[in-house]
Amino acid sequence: MVLAFTLGGGLEAISAGWARVFESGGHAHGIAMIFSVVVIGSIVDLPFGIYRTFVVEQRFGFNRMTAALFIADLAKHTGGGSSDRHSPALWRSLADGANGRQLVAVCVACMGRVPTCCC
Repeated sequence: MVLAFTLGGGLEAISAGWARVFESGGHAHGIAMIFSVVVIGSIVDLPFGIYRTFVVEQRFGFNRMTAALFIADLAKHTGGGSSDRHSPALWRSLADGANGRQLVAVCVACMGRVPTCCC
């Protein structure tokens, strides 16, 4: 997915789309790009999460989650879990006057769940 965003031109396409709405390189543009990358990443990851929970974990007897609990957990995570994890790095980047590409780089690093990420 990172290759699709970087080498595949995904970030450029997202940036061009948001540049029609917000001033390119401004804070709103960068925040919109980060939001877009997070939403796209979450949508792409959803089928893998469902498979991991209901197929792989079920096969080995670790699954205690129902579909209703999975949806409730997904709603809780969507409502605030992700933003809590990314907020410190994003606010620090905004305070330092980072441009849109720098903000997206921070977000992509955190979205990849890199253990050494400062998020």
